[in-house]
Amino acid sequence: MKRRTIVFYGNCQAFYLYRLFTEQLAPLTGDCTIHLGIGTTDFTSPVHADTVRRADVLVDQVFDTPNLLPAELAAGLKLRLRMPNLRGDFCGRSARARRIRTPGSSPGSSAGTTATRWATASSTA
Repeated sequence: MKRRTIVFYGNCQAFYLYRLFTEQLAPLTGDCTIHLGIGTTDFTSPVHADTVRRADVLVDQVFDTPNLLPAELAAGLKLRLRMPNLRGDFCGRSARARRIRTPGSSPGSSAGTTATRWATASSTA
């Protein structure tokens, strides 16, 4: 099997996917893995641009902002796998209390939130 160069580009989520692949799968497949951090990568740098050009596979994140990878680099990719940027700032008791409201609830309390009513209803069922 040909040794592939797999480049992971993104934030900490891409970094942890890179680590998982590097530690668990690359020893079995023989692939070479590289991580380019979203805050530290400068595609005007020849080193970073050449890293992407030489990649057999690019795993990069999809954000709700314009694509950070220059079009000329994206056009030459052999295989590009896009992964979503996952966010969980809507999770947790305080986040639900602030955002999911039902009539009669007061700001800052979890009483009357949809999540609390659902949990109460489901625990008595």
